[in-house]
Amino acid sequence: MNAALELVAVFALRAIQAAVLCLPTLLSGMVVAGVLRAIVGRQNVNRWIGRGAASDLLRAWVAAFFLPVCSFGVLPIIVTLRAMGTRWGPLVVIAIAGPWITPWTLGYLIDRTGPAAFLLLLTSNAMIALAAGGIVDRLDSSATPVEGDAPDVLPTHSTLLNTLWSTAVALNRHALVLIGIGLFGVGAIAVCIPPNAVGDWLVERSVFHAGILTAIPLFTYVTPEVAAMQAGEVVRSSLMPGLIVPLIGLGATIHLGMLAGFGRAVGVRRLLPVLGVVVVVVAVWGVVTDLALYDGSYSPEDSHAFEDYGRPFHLLDHPDGRATGFFGRLRRPLGMNALTAGAAIALILAARVLIGRLNNVVPEVELAFVSPSRARLAMRIIVLMTVVLAIYTYYPPPSALKRELQAASAELSIACQTGEQVHVRRLAQQMDRRLAQFTKSAMLHGRFPTAEQRAAINDVRQYLTELMTAMDNSKDNRNAGVSFHLKIREFLRTMH
Repeated sequence: MNAALELVAVFALRAIQAAVLCLPTLLSGMVVAGVLRAIVGRQNVNRWIGRGAASDLLRAWVAAFFLPVCSFGVLPIIVTLRAMGTRWGPLVVIAIAGPWITPWTLGYLIDRTGPAAFLLLLTSNAMIALAAGGIVDRLDSSATPVEGDAPDVLPTHSTLLNTLWSTAVALNRHALVLIGIGLFGVGAIAVCIPPNAVGDWLVERSVFHAGILTAIPLFTYVTPEVAAMQAGEVVRSSLMPGLIVPLIGLGATIHLGMLAGFGRAVGVRRLLPVLGVVVVVVAVWGVVTDLALYDGSYSPEDSHAFEDYGRPFHLLDHPDGRATGFFGRLRRPLGMNALTAGAAIALILAARVLIGRLNNVVPEVELAFVSPSRARLAMRIIVLMTVVLAIYTYYPPPSALKRELQAASAELSIACQTGEQVHVRRLAQQMDRRLAQFTKSAMLHGRFPTAEQRAAINDVRQYLTELMTAMDNSKDNRNAGVSFHLKIREFLRTMH
């Protein structure tokens, strides 16, 4: 009885957590869909990704790169674009290319994985999305632009009210059903995965575990922020860094609801070849990525990457009681962003009812202020904002740098005493990179280091270089690690 109850609790916990975590990016997807319907218009959309040419797929991938959505948040956009007449090929590209990254997680992802791993991940996403979209275009009988299901009317003469109404309409019954199926998949797969099993499998370099970790992401959900954070764990703290391709390229973009939606739309027989090609591309590029990133000299003992995919430790057998074990974890995603986004979605859905009672029927027309020149200006602004956000998020806040440096220096001290040279080198490289970021991070957050503080940063980096030189010369460094830890602590006191 207790075992069955715990499985039910795991299912409910992971499904509810995913539902809460997706709220901010679900709201973003609804807003984007509303803007596309009420402001951009179907003619402009078809001019960009509805020409019936192969270039539509590449255009769709470029546009999707800048979408601020997750794999649930992209569903309102897919539903709206299909209703506006977009064919399935570009929609598949958007579904795969949009959710894995957002403008505000781009810099964080690069920082966590490193430029080389990011470029490999970016290339894999483009290959997966374009290959899947191309096959769907070949298999889909409506490979040319279609009329769409959306009526050519809007409820009012007000652009603002029409946008609000279109935003609410984007979260229709079809989108909600797909989200519900996706959440069911998240809960069901969590029941099947033992506590921290993904982290344990990542430190076991085997084809069997790689196969399991390639299949699991087809049913899971992860936000772009969590995907960026966990990607760094996979690259830096596992024996199979190539698994960032399936864990991020699939885990952050595909879930059971997405599979059900496309299966119903294009048919299961057509969906299976697409999935086959996607899995092959993921496997091949995962091997390429693994060969490029794998460090055979490093052998981590454990990893906690993607531990939220499976069952948590001590859920109903928590020392403080079942309620603490369940509701304590359930409260974790309930931050201000999720609560605000949930309230905004509720208000938008309520506004839809009020706007619908106006009983106006206004023909949907090509809006004059969305001319090609203004569209290009808007795209330049979006690109510029993405670059600015990427730079800002690439540099962690000074407080986060301090915590990471303090923890890493303590770990380096222990590694020096135990003679783990490979671990010492990796920690030293990590700390040197963080020290190099310190000045720019402080400036981006409104703090300008003094000349003394800049000199202290250079002094610590020089001490770190000397420590590594001594390590290369096989000198006894057991006391050097402790000295460096004390030096870091003194340095951090000056960086207030």
